[in-house]
Amino acid sequence: MNPIEIIKDRLSILDVVSTYLSVEKSGSQFKARCPFHNEKTPSFYISPSRNSYHCFGCGKSGDIFSFTQEIEHIPFREALVLLAGRAHVELHSLKKNDEEASFFDILEEAVSFYREVLRKSPEALLYIKERGLFDETLESAKIGFAPLEWSSLTTHLKKKGFKEEALVEVGLSIKTEKGIYDRFRGRIMFPIFTGSGKVCGFTGRILPSIEKASSKPLAKYVNSPETPIYHKSKILFGLHTAKKYMVERDECIVVEGQMDVLMSQQSGALNTIAVSGTAFTEDQILQIKRFTKNISLCFDTDEAGKNALKKSAILALLAEMEVSVVTPGEGYKDAAELIIADSSAWHEAIKNKKSVVEYFLDLYKNLERREFLKAVTKDVFPLLISFSNKVDASYYTRLVSEALGIEMEAIQSELKKINLGDISYTAKKFEEKEENSLPQKKRLEKIYEELFSLITLEKTHYEQNLEKLKKVFEDNPHCGPLYDIPESILAALLFKTEERGGGKDLKSDIEKLFRELKREVLSTEIENLKNKIKETGDESLELTTLLAHKKKELQSA
Repeated sequence: MNPIEIIKDRLSILDVVSTYLSVEKSGSQFKARCPFHNEKTPSFYISPSRNSYHCFGCGKSGDIFSFTQEIEHIPFREALVLLAGRAHVELHSLKKNDEEASFFDILEEAVSFYREVLRKSPEALLYIKERGLFDETLESAKIGFAPLEWSSLTTHLKKKGFKEEALVEVGLSIKTEKGIYDRFRGRIMFPIFTGSGKVCGFTGRILPSIEKASSKPLAKYVNSPETPIYHKSKILFGLHTAKKYMVERDECIVVEGQMDVLMSQQSGALNTIAVSGTAFTEDQILQIKRFTKNISLCFDTDEAGKNALKKSAILALLAEMEVSVVTPGEGYKDAAELIIADSSAWHEAIKNKKSVVEYFLDLYKNLERREFLKAVTKDVFPLLISFSNKVDASYYTRLVSEALGIEMEAIQSELKKINLGDISYTAKKFEEKEENSLPQKKRLEKIYEELFSLITLEKTHYEQNLEKLKKVFEDNPHCGPLYDIPESILAALLFKTEERGGGKDLKSDIEKLFRELKREVLSTEIENLKNKIKETGDESLELTTLLAHKKKELQSA
């Protein structure tokens, strides 16, 4: 057996899917809400017997490899490595000579280099410890330090055999006419991981003493640039460790920075992640929704943080998610500050989260009435039109009505004037696809397809039954030619057959469908004869006798 077959033998589709989704039994199968498109009722089916999945909403289907590729946003080679690790299969024959694999190798070597430098940098270690991180967190997060030297990492990586062009392309080095040098210098290095746990980039935080000693202003944070393997708009910091707990706790806590994530996870809130900027993208929201539809936002309390909170909340609401806000409390700028002071207070803050509408109403409650009205109109009204659930929209609109002392009808009238275009997100992006993977067909075609799926499942007499099916169409040319069923439609048919228990007594089900097919063939022929008599006016004995014979045959079929 090759590695792929061994992995499939050791890992079932249920093993893999249930790592990411909450599944429930349905006949001989399992079902869940599809992670690849928005839906309210489960249409994603998992078949343990065939080790495959199919979604009746968006039409996606496949095996453990295609599922892992889709949900992790990774190429096949990386999915193979990931699943091989889970199945404890060694991939001796897998060559690591492709460009993407080389990029990941470079970054892993950079991680090792930065970590070794940190061990020999007392000042950097002291700073990290003062920020509240434990030794265990330093190890698990692979935190390191970039020395204040122009090309120490570049030189090290070149000695390891990596080419300068690759170092530049992966974002670790910068090349100029005067030479090549390190992008990160004098910085605490936070590796950024893909959802599957591969390092794809870095964030570097300048060491305060270096910042103070500099003769010119230095950026506090420097991030990896966009590269073939690092896309800022798609990465969620901490997701690789948080996703399991997001499913278990049915909640995702979103903070602003890496330190907030690490401190929160260190305190036990393991379902915490951060965006690589101040606002969400559609891709990031949909990644979170694969694991939970409940999102709790904790952004900085300054104006920029408040605007990011509003935009992120609107996007999440448009994606039909439940949005809450966690506040660190008076005197604390962010989660990290609160956790350093009192980690239990952070967990209490999470417990006491408020809906995003209630958060803004509470935030502005002490303003003078006119200012209160202006603030609520600006920040809360856009939220109200973003609720996809009409019951929620009505509830929170009434809440705002009571807070403002204004009739609900007047508020609803104002809501109609609001345009979310300035946020550049629309509900249309999150509309559920209503494409039917089984298009409307004539009854004859439907019976044929259903019968073909049963014949495919009943492997013992596959050849005999297929020949019998072909003969029906050969003997009745008016039914049209036997055609190949597209793979996507066949997959859907097979799942539906199993769903209704078609796998229990295949032989009798096939016989029953053959009888149905015969009746439909006769019905089609009778209809054709009637039309011929009507169109030509030919009521000859031959045609009328044939029609009567077919009708009698149909009655006894």
